[in-house]
Amino acid sequence: MSVIFRLKDIEVDGYYFIGYEGLIWHSGKFWFNEQEVKQVFNNGSLSILLYGSSKKSIKQLRKLAKPCRIKLLKEVLPF
Repeated sequence: MSVIFRLKDIEVDGYYFIGYEGLIWHSGKFWFNEQEVKQVFNNGSLSILLYGSSKKSIKQLRKLAKPCRIKLLKEVLPF
């Protein structure tokens, strides 16, 4: 007996940031060009690492955030 699952693409609420092309937030994490961004503490405040070692304060990013709907495409599994 064969079972066929038809997975649909998922849409989630998220935010994009003006002036930072490719940076989005959804599902409780920051993503830059589809890669998860590392969060660090910079002198006691939470920041994210962008472009190598440059940091951006989350407090500053809140001012640039614009809501959007993000479509998460299903992955094609190798098996």
